[in-house]
Amino acid sequence: MNLFFQIKKIIKLIANYFEYDINKIKNKNKILNHFNIDLVLDVGANIGQTRDQLRNFGYKKKILSFEPLSKEHEILKFKSKNDHKWTIYDKCAIGNTIDKKHINVSKNSYSSSILSILPSHLEIAPESKYIDKEEVKIITLDSIFDMISKDSKNIYLKIDTQGYEDRVLEGLSKNINKICLIEIELSLLPLYKDQKIWNFFIELLKKKNFGVWSISEGVYNLNNHRTNQADFIFYNRDMIK
Repeated sequence: MNLFFQIKKIIKLIANYFEYDINKIKNKNKILNHFNIDLVLDVGANIGQTRDQLRNFGYKKKILSFEPLSKEHEILKFKSKNDHKWTIYDKCAIGNTIDKKHINVSKNSYSSSILSILPSHLEIAPESKYIDKEEVKIITLDSIFDMISKDSKNIYLKIDTQGYEDRVLEGLSKNINKICLIEIELSLLPLYKDQKIWNFFIELLKKKNFGVWSISEGVYNLNNHRTNQADFIFYNRDMIK
């Protein structure tokens, strides 16, 4: 009997998690529709999870994805063949300089980062350990902004770059005022060496006249239930009154 109730509890927890995740994606789509977003810049696309979620819940407009890893970039190009409003940019990382660096490839792929991973991350996600390295070209969003933003009025920037988020924003300093909404997966405690955490970005974006629109829990520690990462959406106060 005890085993039965334990299994039932586990099933309920899993069901609640997926229901929460679905509602979070639905709410994000409502935000995109409410502000008539006509271009999503998907920085750190991995294999296109963001695109899949947005399309599954009704977003039909343009998506431009950026991904530095070779295997994942090929997957994106293959998947995008049947979606004429989804463009995959040339394989590159987005940062604050035009450069070349090595990116650390993690076992689970989506934890890959230019930065070194910390033991605190490996403790909660052993599958995030690095297993390889790739040389990757780095560009800035400012260097291509006029080209990629052509014919777009309301732009939504999503950043999921495993500790490299501040560099992405630094490389957008000339055009950040033209972004309507910014979604960033932010850590509440450092998971990568030299990583900036959530409060840094609130202050940084406040100076750029962005405020917090919403916060959704992301990754959390199953052992102590501490939230490690959360998805923040910031809004441009000059564009959204």
